[in-house]
Amino acid sequence: MVKDCIKQCQIQARMKLESGEEMRGCLKTIEGYRGRLSDIMNNDTKFLVMSNVDVKDGAGREYRLNFACINKAAVIWIHPIEETKNENI
Repeated sequence: MVKDCIKQCQIQARMKLESGEEMRGCLKTIEGYRGRLSDIMNNDTKFLVMSNVDVKDGAGREYRLNFACINKAAVIWIHPIEETKNENI
């Protein structure tokens, strides 16, 4: 029996899509090899998988998705969200 137990880590990320939506959430990655955001964007997979996604559409409406699968070709920009210890920054 093959176990489907790939250990995953998460990168908090924010992105903007060609359709105008801005998304913020947990980007699912495989830990270790190709676990950096730049590696994920440059690997052979065509989609990004995100969970707990906050979305703001082009009209300014905001909503939340539990899961989103995003075509990489639709991403205009993406960056990791780094936590800071000083919230006033």
